[in-house]
Amino acid sequence: MSNSLTQDKSLLLGSRESIEGLAQKDSARILAISDSHANTAALSFVLQKFGVESDALVFCGDGASDIVYLLQKASCDECFFACIPPVIAFVRGNNDSSSYSFMNKAALRKKDAPLLVQVMVPPRNELTVAGHKLVIVHGHAHSLYSGVSDLVQEAEKSKADLIFFGHTHVPSSGYAISKHGPILLVNPGSCSIPRACQPPSFALLDVKKGNPNPDCVFYEIRQPTTRPFIPPPLCVG
Repeated sequence: MSNSLTQDKSLLLGSRESIEGLAQKDSARILAISDSHANTAALSFVLQKFGVESDALVFCGDGASDIVYLLQKASCDECFFACIPPVIAFVRGNNDSSSYSFMNKAALRKKDAPLLVQVMVPPRNELTVAGHKLVIVHGHAHSLYSGVSDLVQEAEKSKADLIFFGHTHVPSSGYAISKHGPILLVNPGSCSIPRACQPPSFALLDVKKGNPNPDCVFYEIRQPTTRPFIPPPLCVG
């Protein structure tokens, strides 16, 4: 089975070599998506446009089955497989199950690969990118409609400087200050069912080692194209 379709003991998807290499990079690009809610077409569209140039995919829940469906597609479609970033971090949303299975059709050509692959979906996950510690949650257990203080505490527990979340279907980003330094909070919005008069969206982050301020650009999905936009600011006060 191909490395990008292998689940590591950390429950990240990707080979141990790819995961460790991502942590050591001087710079890396993160593709952040959330809340696809069975819209595999939207998710596939974004991956085909930006997956090749991304070092990691972060998916913030409510659509974990869509990720697994696309993994199955990648197992038998070499062109689409090329669009899958080498490391995937995804978490369980309130509409997701804790595990899924997919048919690894590449195993039909490789005798040493399992045909049925089970993927575990954790409620939270962590990832290190270019020296930066990232935490990923869905957000439904973090009282988001009352503020982001629970998210800040979640990041502080792991001494993370970046936390991704979803659930609200509203794209936003903002900085909070903790005793460990600034924390960037990013919600890429929903690629499928946006709310608050926002477009279907996702985000691209360029992270550099030693730079505490990643470049974060939000994109609205207007098939057959995408374009950058500025979402409403995240209130962290």
